[in-house]
Amino acid sequence: MVDTPSIFPAPSTVPVPSTAPEPSNSVVSNGQLVENFDTFLELLVAQIQNQDPTSPVDTETFTQQLVQFSELEQTIQSNSNLESILSSIESQNAASVVSYIGATVTAEGAQTTLNNGQAAYNLNASNFASDAQITLRDDFGNVVFQTNQALQAGNNSFIWDGIGNNGQQFNDGQAFSITVEASDANGNFVDVSTAISGVVDGVDFSGAVPNLRIGSATIPLNAVSSVNATVLASSDTDQPAQ
Repeated sequence: MVDTPSIFPAPSTVPVPSTAPEPSNSVVSNGQLVENFDTFLELLVAQIQNQDPTSPVDTETFTQQLVQFSELEQTIQSNSNLESILSSIESQNAASVVSYIGATVTAEGAQTTLNNGQAAYNLNASNFASDAQITLRDDFGNVVFQTNQALQAGNNSFIWDGIGNNGQQFNDGQAFSITVEASDANGNFVDVSTAISGVVDGVDFSGAVPNLRIGSATIPLNAVSSVNATVLASSDTDQPAQ
């Protein structure tokens, strides 16, 4: 029995269409599918026209190839739909993140910025600490303020007025990190976790995950533990509507 030549050329002889970069992978894949399918049809028609009438080509191969093209087209269409849904979700998420601007957030972390002459921190002590040394450092790691005080078990609010131990008044927008070394009355170590609080003034989309900005400090969105509306001064809220 004489083998019937395949209508499909060897991989090395299949012309690979050059495609310009497209916005999405599904668009590129769909374009390549169309060009490959056109090539397939041209080869199919050419072989049918030139086949031996006494030994026609088995059509099962043609049918299988057509089914494969159909399944691939459906897969590409599904991917295209998923990309559209993902793009829509990303747009909605971006709009949601931007809504944080102007809100006061509390987040896990140790660095925040001076705002209106204050830097707010939340110190959560595992037990009562009779002596807690609180240290604030600037961006360069220099100690600018240090104090000792007792901490109750649980949440403690610590607000720094921006004045260093040397009397220097630091400017709004400067970032400062806090560290706490605490112990109880018996000198045993007390664990203290830190959180920061401040008004969000921007959002950074440059990374894989959006980061909220409080002055020069950045906060990962997944570190935020609470969000509150920023309380405006009475001079701003009591103005009559225009």
